[in-house]
Amino acid sequence: MSSESVIGSSTHIRGNVSGAGSLEIYGRVEGDVTMTGSVVVGEGAIVQGNIRAEQLSVAGTVAGDLTADGALQLEPGARVVGDLVGESIGIAEGALVRGFVRTSGESPLKKPAAAAAPAARPAAAPLARPAAAPLARPVVAPVARPVAAAPPPRPVAVVPAPRPVVVAPPAVEEPEEDFVEEVIAPAPKPVAAKPAEPVRRAAPPPPVAPALKKPLKAKKKTSRDK
Repeated sequence: MSSESVIGSSTHIRGNVSGAGSLEIYGRVEGDVTMTGSVVVGEGAIVQGNIRAEQLSVAGTVAGDLTADGALQLEPGARVVGDLVGESIGIAEGALVRGFVRTSGESPLKKPAAAAAPAARPAAAPLARPAAAPLARPVVAPVARPVAAAPPPRPVAVVPAPRPVVVAPPAVEEPEEDFVEEVIAPAPKPVAAKPAEPVRRAAPPPPVAPALKKPLKAKKKTSRDK
């Protein structure tokens, strides 16, 4: 690889990455990364594998161990699940780490050995219980029960025959005279309606002829008129 390489945000690499020089990761890498220079894991980048370089700066997400020969810096927002090993280690406020943190030259922590399981105790032989002799049951003679005398017969009561019940016929009320007259009286005959007489209109008055003036009589000429 060249001295300076960049893995863009839209790049997805499956496999190990190694080379001489520096590397900036802004995409996604599924594999180990080994560089002789510095490695920068930018914000939003994801690396699933171990990273080893001269200097390391992480601002994204790494699921693996980080080993730096020099300085190792975790920026705010970094998420690392793995061990951190470097000559100097800096963790900014807001970065999260889940793993061991140690500087170069320090011996790695030894994991405590699992405690040995206690030896199994020999199973104790069960004690034999003595067989109990069966108890003899006493023989009980049956007790004779006294025979009860039969009770005397009860006297039979004679019930008298029921008397016949006379049912009186219902009283019939005689209708009143007014009601009988209303029923017997014939229904009134319907009165035929008279046809309506046509309305006579008054004759219009005769027209009035205007009065004629009397004809003027010719005047006799007199001597004065001459």
